[in-house]
Amino acid sequence: MVERAIRDLRSGKTIQPLFCKVIVNGDNVTLESKGKDNKTHSILWKDVIYQVEEAIRDETQKNS
Repeated sequence: MVERAIRDLRSGKTIQPLFCKVIVNGDNVTLESKGKDNKTHSILWKDVIYQVEEAIRDETQKNS
């Protein structure tokens, strides 16, 4: 298993702000973040990809 911080690489800050953490465990990839309530929230990477692709498709259809 590998855990790695995902940071805002375009930030002008000396230490780039943490966006979330990625956890890779074999074929299982999860993004994990902590909310204001300090509770951990997780989402599967494949679910993120699906939703982003849907949004891109909707934007493409809207502009055609």
